[in-house]
Amino acid sequence: MLSLPPLIALALAFTPLAPRASSRLALPPRMHAPPPSPLERALRPRRGSLAVSLEYSAPPPHADLEALGEALRAGGAAAVWTADLSAAAALAAEQRRARGDFPGPCAVVFCGAPSDAAAAAAAGATAVVLREGSPCEPHGAAVVWEARDEAELARLVGAGAAGAFLLPAALLPALPAGALGVVPLEPMQPGDAEVARGRALAAEGASLLVRRACVGDAEDLPYVRFVLQALKSKKSSAFAIDGHTGAVNGHFGARTRVEASPAGGWARARLG
Repeated sequence: MLSLPPLIALALAFTPLAPRASSRLALPPRMHAPPPSPLERALRPRRGSLAVSLEYSAPPPHADLEALGEALRAGGAAAVWTADLSAAAALAAEQRRARGDFPGPCAVVFCGAPSDAAAAAAAGATAVVLREGSPCEPHGAAVVWEARDEAELARLVGAGAAGAFLLPAALLPALPAGALGVVPLEPMQPGDAEVARGRALAAEGASLLVRRACVGDAEDLPYVRFVLQALKSKKSSAFAIDGHTGAVNGHFGARTRVEASPAGGWARARLG
């Protein structure tokens, strides 16, 4: 056996070995999805709770909105929608007064003429509804895309539209992964059918929009309180505290069925 000179042996002992080739593949940094926008946080249903928005369609003037704003916030409304530009400005101003309070402001969504969308965004709307071919995408506001049929939805998605979509319930299965569907409900239906229908849609992942919930009559506030409580209540469908009953008979805190409309039904619905 040959022996190496001491200096050579010492040098070999301290010579670093070439690193072994790793059998593992180099992976790119993990990609994180962008955080949801304030609009998506407002409209997306949370576990165990429904996301319910209400439409305000009262005629001008929009002078006294404080009571409505408080009812919306106290009831946990996700957003208030309106197609009237002046109403959007007034609603946004009222909601801004609740910043720093609990519950905080509701989102304001403008669903009127696309040509007024930029003005609504400038007036403080959280989001605007745009359709295929809308002339502008306003700065400073999120966009809810409206699709009326499957072909229109496919064209919007193909053109890059994402996020929240206002659409009929039948289109929910056609939404791309991660998109949010907002489905309209008719108000004051016989037998409170909007409550059962809304819960069924929410079970499919839909966010709910009760159309014409507020039209400027005496039933606006009672209906807002009723429909928000009936849809969002985590209690059983048997009984809960109903402010509308108190407003009617003077006994606030009376125990009544959450799903029951006033005795004799809503006057607005009876009058057509």
